[in-house]
Amino acid sequence: GGLHGPEQGTVDLDQSAAGNWKKYGDPLRASTTNNLAFSTVAFKNGSAFYALESNTGQLHFMLDFGDKSGKWSKYGGTARLVGDYNLQFSAELNGDGTKFTAMDGNTGQVYYMFDVGNEAGVWKTYGGVVPR
Repeated sequence: GGLHGPEQGTVDLDQSAAGNWKKYGDPLRASTTNNLAFSTVAFKNGSAFYALESNTGQLHFMLDFGDKSGKWSKYGGTARLVGDYNLQFSAELNGDGTKFTAMDGNTGQVYYMFDVGNEAGVWKTYGGVVPR
């Protein structure tokens, strides 16, 4: 199910490396003004890392398992965000796949997308903007 597999699990962390940042995988792209929001989901066979572009809503993912581990890939379409790069984002296990939610921090407009089902990869809006 979904992009990464059906089961969530735990991640074994090397306690001796506590407090030390480690680099993993390739950079998504060169630095720009298109800020990225970040989320992770742990599965039984590893983790998925997600980055969402704040000015387009384009989702990217990178796995730490399988043939393409450490490589970023685009997923789905873009969400037409109306604010100016102030985005909140989360990814969470949802049955056999993953649910992605984002909120435009300037307007309060909520977006959601799934990676399974008939409309997998399509951002949808939920509700409206927060009244002034």
